[in-house]
Amino acid sequence: MILNNGTPGPTACASYLRQAGVPQILVNSGDSSFSSSNPDDLESGYPMAYSIESSIVAQIVKKEKPNARVGILSLAGDAGDEYVKGFENAINGSGVKVVSAKTYGSTDPSVNSQMAQIISQKPDVFLQFTAGKYVAQALTALHQSTIHPIDFIVSASASVDNLTPAGSAAANGVRSIVWAKDPSSAAYESDSGVKLFKSVINQYGQGTDLDTNLYAMQGFIGAELFVDALKRSQPTVQSLMSTLYNLRDVEIPGLQDGVTVSSSKSNPFMITSAREEIFNGKSFVPQTTSYSAPSNP
Repeated sequence: MILNNGTPGPTACASYLRQAGVPQILVNSGDSSFSSSNPDDLESGYPMAYSIESSIVAQIVKKEKPNARVGILSLAGDAGDEYVKGFENAINGSGVKVVSAKTYGSTDPSVNSQMAQIISQKPDVFLQFTAGKYVAQALTALHQSTIHPIDFIVSASASVDNLTPAGSAAANGVRSIVWAKDPSSAAYESDSGVKLFKSVINQYGQGTDLDTNLYAMQGFIGAELFVDALKRSQPTVQSLMSTLYNLRDVEIPGLQDGVTVSSSKSNPFMITSAREEIFNGKSFVPQTTSYSAPSNP
């Protein structure tokens, strides 16, 4: 069995591993290629599908700004495309309209040019499917502009560490759809799941500041889920895959309050609900309302 990360690697080896009968368990990618309804494919998508996340964002946008003009910046490639298409499908028939959608490459030095084009359209909602340094670059560009749209960043980048380079003034008010608790946030200092995560990371982890790393928390949740699935299964591949396709409201340490793990053959991705969080300049503050994708089993 392989616990794989990202999209390119697992996609490249999927055919070979299927033929060899080796499962790719809880592939850490929201790409739809890991949403097969056939357990014989021996793959299961772990977090939230990109299209599901953006459809949840669309729910909030339609609720708060039913006639919103939306700008989108996304990483070029299948993942970014699925995020954008998921949002566009979810706003179909509403008054929400995408007025500018730009992409960037992972080797681009900056997104200043793309942000200038988006800002020129004066959107009142801005969606970022960005990661790493590009999160802060986009925030800085918005802060230095004359517009102040509602700004959503993708859940995988919803870390205080990603916002810090832009400064608290630029990051204040940023929103995200978050299913994992950010261990760098003061809001979760006394949370039992975050405490467990930090104790495990400090005992076994190798690296700097992993105990405050959101990506490490997401990996921890996946590992805890894998152990839970093993406990529910017989010692066979078929039993494990069947378990992974039939989970119902499983609680895992580190998940946002009210968010559980559920899966089915029609939707094998494990996370289909989330809470909105808003950054207050120091930490993300969880909101009371949670949202579920329309296709939630």
